[in-house]
Amino acid sequence: MHDRIAGALALSALADAAGFAHEPHGLAGKIGDPASPLLPLVQPFRESKANAWNLWARKRETRGRRGVVTDDTSFRIHLLEPWLRDTQEVSEPSFRSWLRTAKFAHPVAPRLARILEKTWKAQERNRPYGFFSPGLDTAWGQFFYGSLILHESAPDLESFSRLDPTNSLARFAGAIPDRDVPRTEHEFLYQLRSETRQWEWPFHPDRQWHETVAVLAFAQGDPNRLLRVAHVLPGDCDTVGAAAGLLLGRQLGLRVLKRTLGEELATVEATTKILLGVSLEQRVQAYSR
Repeated sequence: MHDRIAGALALSALADAAGFAHEPHGLAGKIGDPASPLLPLVQPFRESKANAWNLWARKRETRGRRGVVTDDTSFRIHLLEPWLRDTQEVSEPSFRSWLRTAKFAHPVAPRLARILEKTWKAQERNRPYGFFSPGLDTAWGQFFYGSLILHESAPDLESFSRLDPTNSLARFAGAIPDRDVPRTEHEFLYQLRSETRQWEWPFHPDRQWHETVAVLAFAQGDPNRLLRVAHVLPGDCDTVGAAAGLLLGRQLGLRVLKRTLGEELATVEATTKILLGVSLEQRVQAYSR
């Protein structure tokens, strides 16, 4: 289980970092080149918009680095993992209560905690705010609930792909291609863009779950194949990649991932430790309890 948790966190962080360069293009609905480098040197883009919540390091610290994670990994490191270290509870109410009393060492955490509190209040009033829209089942789902897939009782990839009809996620099972399966990465990306046109908003939780399931299905258990399509897809590529990486990384484990992605995983871990002050082993311990 320790190896599975490490694999989930490592592949999620790698997919998050890989999506950094393409993110502004993906949010505009553009498809990138699957053969492009996974971890190019970072040249910070549209800083005021991309880093509006200061969820990752400042551009003078990230410029010229490889493997810089963004908000998806930063959220887990600054909020979810400190919570898991402090409590054995695994439920949203306890997380909300903890946020109200926690003392954070990093300035990112209290800002994001306030955003979450506003989101919960908007849900209670059924009013749109941030990543919440009335009538949707999830809000901040990829960040919060996605991380809980690491819990020991969470489903594995196979059961996730065979969604229970009573589950609200079952309606996204249509994202799994069963006929006219795209043969190439380019075919897959164009098909995915066609399927998600019904959701104009790239942050729509339903759309992101659809994209996550589709990417997992296309990857067929191959982390390299997952990364090649996730890091250039037309949408919120770092978030979708990070969510899919959690699931596939948990299935494969870190030892398996290192066979083909050892250098990339090491780069992301080293950069994360420099910028955010935490090692993969420390992160794993938060979930292993």
